[in-house]
Amino acid sequence: MRENTRSPKKKLLAAGLAVALGAGMVGVGANFNLLTSITGNQFQATVPNPVDPREEALLRVTGDKIDKTFNVAANHDEVVADWNIANIGRFDAQFAADFLTAATIDQVLAENLEVFYTVGDGPERRAGTLADSTELTAVTGLSDVLKVGEDVDVQVRIVLPNPAELLVTDTEIDQVLNVAADWDVRYLTIVADEDEDEDEDETDA
Repeated sequence: MRENTRSPKKKLLAAGLAVALGAGMVGVGANFNLLTSITGNQFQATVPNPVDPREEALLRVTGDKIDKTFNVAANHDEVVADWNIANIGRFDAQFAADFLTAATIDQVLAENLEVFYTVGDGPERRAGTLADSTELTAVTGLSDVLKVGEDVDVQVRIVLPNPAELLVTDTEIDQVLNVAADWDVRYLTIVADEDEDEDEDETDA
């Protein structure tokens, strides 16, 4: 009879390896019949007043939406809208504003509707077309940072220079063309660096 020469320590290691392999083979397909839980989890949020300040910037854009049927019996028919962007939050905001057309539009009309911006008392600037509009601050030179309590008036003018350009191979006479577009004001919060605030206080002193 052959004598077992394995030491007790080696036997324990072998047993532990077998247990580990067995646990690994159970996997996610096992029929679990025991349960332990963290019970009673609850989640709450109070509906906020949208004009109340939060721990972030809060911009608000106001003005009447544009609803225009262009006169195709004349050149250069246009529509004008006056919109306002205001920072009503407690932090400065960096922002960008431009038109974003809907997923389904008549492209030829979007390509022929020209966009113009006038900021405050400044000069009017051309900002591309509704099919490919240029961002407000980029075309006008307006600062893209709106400080707390500041606002800016923007006049938007949309022009159809030449209705004859709407007749292309993909359109036909008397066909009604439509374009829907949002004027999106995207922004993010700017939190002042504490060191900068301290430097400003020392300068004021």
